[in-house]
Amino acid sequence: MILQLQSLRQTCRQKYPLSLVCLSFSLLVVGCSSQSKAPQPLPLYADTIVKKNFRQIVSTEGTIGNNNFVPFRPSESGIVTQVLVKAGQKVQKGQVMFVLENQIQVADLATARAKAQEAKIEASRYQYLLDVGAATKEDFERKKISAISFANAAIGKKILLSHRYIKAPFDGVIGSDFVINVGTYVKEDSTLGGLVNNDELLVSMKVPAAQAKSINLGQAARIYSGDSDTVIAEGKVDYVAPFFDFNTDSNTPTPLNTLTVQASFPNVQAGLKPGELLRTEIQTGVRNLPAIPTGAITMKAQQAFVFKLIPVNTFLRLNKLDEKQSKPLKALPPNSLIAVESPIDIGELQDNQFPVLKGLVAGDKVAISQTKVLSSGMPIKILPNLPGK
Repeated sequence: MILQLQSLRQTCRQKYPLSLVCLSFSLLVVGCSSQSKAPQPLPLYADTIVKKNFRQIVSTEGTIGNNNFVPFRPSESGIVTQVLVKAGQKVQKGQVMFVLENQIQVADLATARAKAQEAKIEASRYQYLLDVGAATKEDFERKKISAISFANAAIGKKILLSHRYIKAPFDGVIGSDFVINVGTYVKEDSTLGGLVNNDELLVSMKVPAAQAKSINLGQAARIYSGDSDTVIAEGKVDYVAPFFDFNTDSNTPTPLNTLTVQASFPNVQAGLKPGELLRTEIQTGVRNLPAIPTGAITMKAQQAFVFKLIPVNTFLRLNKLDEKQSKPLKALPPNSLIAVESPIDIGELQDNQFPVLKGLVAGDKVAISQTKVLSSGMPIKILPNLPGK
């Protein structure tokens, strides 16, 4: 008997669709024992399809970059007299990093301050003389203007002296190229190293031309850790190139099918470094779609399938079965469910669920266990509690 069934099953596979083969074979097995006895349902776990909001995204790879790099460039030449930081050291905005020789500037400032003080006292004396009628108003105004002029000159000397103290323009870390020693002569506007701030970084992405129209400023961008779904940083798109990328390898540049897009993001918690290549996505919108768990899906030749669970009466109405095939199913209770393998179109995985683009609607029931042994036309029994609940 077993050998005959195996031979019949092989023959049916060659002549008939898989769904009918599975149905016919399962009904045949039942029929061999009893033509009228209802088949035993397969117990399994099921889920009811509900809708949820799915992000519409553009997925790509992104290179981490940094736009907060400032080179040390003194505005004046001179010999370094003090070095107060070293490579790799964290500094705060306004902190003095190194000092240039400044004896002349210190002396000039002292002289200017003395002259400003003298002019201030003279203007004060003429104010008194004006009040007692011993000086004219014109004489007082000349002394007052002179005092202001000397005070401004002192401010100018103080600014010149401040140029000899090279300070950090923002919070950051001294770059590894900082190699300044006491006694080094530096030239005006020469690069002496750099200051980097990794607290805010950018990610540069190449978006395919077919998806470029959906990209806009202000859209959310996410950075993921490796192949996992763990978001390690989030930011906003703040730059969209006005033209597509060009291939500059030849003398005649040719356009490429990518558009450069950049997004800035806070990096204090993420701890990313410039130069890293990571998986990224840009959210271009939101769609409310049926959601299906990963455990309900089987793949065949790059097509996704699920086992939809429908009432036995609906199954009999939709399928033209002969009396021999339908008799066991008609013997089932009216509320029985039948598994039907159904193709579906799905989007990209989000939070362990796939958005269903076609093939399911909210309220449909699908099998989430026993999918490897299920076949179309098989009666099932839904277990009361989902796994892990």
